[in-house]
Amino acid sequence: MKIIDVAVLRGGPGPGYDVSLKSALNVTKNLPPHYRVRDVVIDKAGVWYVKGRMTDPQTALKGIEVVFSTLSGYYGEDGKIQAILSGLNIPYVGSKVLSSAMAMNKGVSKNLFVQYGLKTPLFRIFSSDRPVAEIAGEIFRTMPLPVIIKPISGSLAMNVCIARDQKSIAEGLTEVFSKYEGALVEEFIQGREATAGVIEDFRGKKMYHLMPVEISHHGVMREICPGNFTAEEKKMMEEMSERAHKALGLSHYSHSDFIVHPKRGIYLLEVNSLPNLGSDSLIPKALEAAGASFPEFLDHVISLARQEK
Repeated sequence: MKIIDVAVLRGGPGPGYDVSLKSALNVTKNLPPHYRVRDVVIDKAGVWYVKGRMTDPQTALKGIEVVFSTLSGYYGEDGKIQAILSGLNIPYVGSKVLSSAMAMNKGVSKNLFVQYGLKTPLFRIFSSDRPVAEIAGEIFRTMPLPVIIKPISGSLAMNVCIARDQKSIAEGLTEVFSKYEGALVEEFIQGREATAGVIEDFRGKKMYHLMPVEISHHGVMREICPGNFTAEEKKMMEEMSERAHKALGLSHYSHSDFIVHPKRGIYLLEVNSLPNLGSDSLIPKALEAAGASFPEFLDHVISLARQEK
């Protein structure tokens, strides 16, 4: 079988640096033997390295046939690394520039969910150019409490807070605005957390649905796969994850995060265009539960990327 040169990108300047290192290790370890790996490190300042030597993207990727990026969050999932790779005309696994940027921006993605009839918690977007006290008062008067306050852009569960009164709303906004230009404020839905992944053209299906994973916080956090959901709930999450993937124009694979309320139903929270692939992460677990191997998945998504050249 022909040897294919693949670059695995790891690290990155965003807060997902350590997550990316774990994903890259698991990807590299599980790539089938017909892939020859070039380890490309991007440090926290955005500088590229190959074999410990500082370089530039074009030199780092010279002779590479396909790129597998494991970068997480800022720079990795917001379209920036995708723009670099597209500019070099090198195929890469995952979603393209615009789709990545839309998925990362919670304001854009939430509005698309509404447009496509996907149920999501009541939300509003606020800019940091307004006084915090004014915004906090408006939220307190017009939105059901408690609310979740999170950055407008980002994929990691950091800088996220639950606010139950005007004082904690102001504190949450101040914290987010200290690092980001905008905030997403949404109704807090009490329920069971879940995530459901999709893979394009996998195992004979145009859109293959991975079994929904339940995320339990009783005692220590546990990921239960398959999750303890009814057949109807599973079907609904599978359908919603596919519709969200299509609404954002994503490529190859993604996973969507949900809250399952006992009476009000299922709410879509956000979509991850380049999910974590560490050994203890959700997609490898869901693949295992479905009887699919992680190397099979990696080979498949790389093949999808190479077909697009």
